Amino acid sequence: MPLTSVKAVFEHAAIDGPFPDATSRHERTGNLVGERIEWVYRSKDAYEHIYLNENTYCWHCIAGNEKGLADTDRCLQCAPTEKYSAAKAMTRRAGR
Repeated sequence: MPLTSVKAVFEHAAIDGPFPDATSRHERTGNLVGERIEWVYRSKDAYEHIYLNENTYCWHCIAGNEKGLADTDRCLQCAPTEKYSAAKAMTRRAGR
């Protein structure tokens, strides 16, 4: 039995140009393992994520509609190219 019923499909694309075989793709990574990060998704929604290993993280809502809720879920960590990193646009604070 899978640990989650969530299904996702990840696609690769290019911005402002063709998508040849040489276009960089988001590769799997373990760079977040051991990190404790606060992600602010909009002005009222903030979550703490703790990345336990390459496939599992804990989340805890610290502000917003789900405040106080927490869980541990599966995850797939991918490393976007530096130029188009959405994570750079979000608030990121290490909690160590």
